[in-house]
Amino acid sequence: MKGEFEFPTVTPTYPAAPRAQSLTPSMPQPDWDYHLAFRRQLFTDTPDVDLPKYLLAPEIRQLAALPISEHHRMLMLSLFNTGARINELLDVRVNRVLTQRHEPTGREFSFIKLRTLKQQRRNRSGQGKKEDYRLVRLYDEHFAQDLQRYIVTHCSNKQGYLFTTKDRLKLKQRKTGQLLPPISDQTARNWLAEIEAIGQERGLRLTVPLTPKVLRHSCAIHLVLNGFNQAAIQAHLGHRFKQTTEIYTNLLALDAHNAPNVMF
Repeated sequence: MKGEFEFPTVTPTYPAAPRAQSLTPSMPQPDWDYHLAFRRQLFTDTPDVDLPKYLLAPEIRQLAALPISEHHRMLMLSLFNTGARINELLDVRVNRVLTQRHEPTGREFSFIKLRTLKQQRRNRSGQGKKEDYRLVRLYDEHFAQDLQRYIVTHCSNKQGYLFTTKDRLKLKQRKTGQLLPPISDQTARNWLAEIEAIGQERGLRLTVPLTPKVLRHSCAIHLVLNGFNQAAIQAHLGHRFKQTTEIYTNLLALDAHNAPNVMF
């Protein structure tokens, strides 16, 4: 890092959210103003270092509050909440969004079954074996409820994909009984670009482009900021090696404010 870290007071540009979109709503919220300032200082001081680019939860909430398509909104929030790779999320079928009740407490917990691209190619039938999936917990109960409402409203075929093609093609294939294909990788990126463009029209300026990879990094950073240990983050993101997960904890370890004062 160049020079000494100074963290200016930041006036947030995002509106107050009516409810938290935290992945761990029962935990105290991080100091978002502080972390906005830290991120700004971090990338200003280290332009030549290849660090994961990420957005913070309040920024994503502000994007979600824009007048955008519900399909676009849910795609963005699904990528953020699950940390899924784009090919993993587009592979999700409605019947892979699961809800289980914890009988001692009566609380419901939601999960999504994800497959890597390699696992998808291993079994092209779409069914897959038990070991071909990993379960990803939806920690934000509000998002889990929104996802269920989206499914009830837009996903009549429980065997179908979560995000499918345009209505014109849907109508044609409903008549033939064919399974609607998922949207393409490029379509998903176009949806996110449209959200970003609408945000820019309304004065929102993101520090990084809104892409699937940025949302995956954002999920990882959000888990770190909310106190998840490295093993839990590794499992959530589906990293094969712990060294891959360490890039996020190492990034936030650069926060000089949290460095202990050690005497030798």
